[in-house]
Amino acid sequence: PSLEFFPTNPEKGRVPCILILPGGGFTELMMDYEGEDAAPFLNKLGITVFVLKYRVPIRNQPRYTAAVQDTERALSFLRAHAADYGIDPHKIGVLGFSAGAISAAIAEASDHRAYAPVDAIDQTPFRPDFACLIYPGLILQPSGELVPDIHITKDTPPTFIAMADKDKTENAIAYYTALKKAGVSAELHIYSDGAHGFGMRPTTDPRGTWTSRLTDWLTYQKILPASSSP
Repeated sequence: PSLEFFPTNPEKGRVPCILILPGGGFTELMMDYEGEDAAPFLNKLGITVFVLKYRVPIRNQPRYTAAVQDTERALSFLRAHAADYGIDPHKIGVLGFSAGAISAAIAEASDHRAYAPVDAIDQTPFRPDFACLIYPGLILQPSGELVPDIHITKDTPPTFIAMADKDKTENAIAYYTALKKAGVSAELHIYSDGAHGFGMRPTTDPRGTWTSRLTDWLTYQKILPASSSP
């Protein structure tokens, strides 16, 4: 696993940070349109970005385990080194696409670290301060229940969710419903057209406005710097 760094140009003080988790079905990583291509958009908002290249092996374990471990380690690393990167340790979030959104959901709604601590970095909290899930899949088991590693409570951080109507929207709806039942601040957008995997690809279809809706949400949550504009 590794991190790719995209710093913003802060005017003053420490800035928010987003860890991007690309999709790829836990067999590959879409590092461009579900990773690096999102960095300029977020940088313009005054957000420093890290794109996580997480492990995608399939072993005798849930497919997401290695990705979740790498996500949690990255979040702890960023908090431990917040001063070095000029980021606010209380405004570190995740933005996950597809498989990356599953990893983000588990990281934000887990009640324990997915691996045994190995050093001082792992003494730093691993849960994000907010989460943005873009077309999450495989959150539901065949039984209709959330995957067992998701434990949503009132302490789960605020969450933004976006998906297209022709995708498996039941995943997003079930997760949003669970958040609301726990009293967690959440926002869900299901767009009238489009399918899975639109990412940062330009389009005039309604789903292409998800970045504007995310900007609105980040502003409302007071995550964006005061100088940023939607």
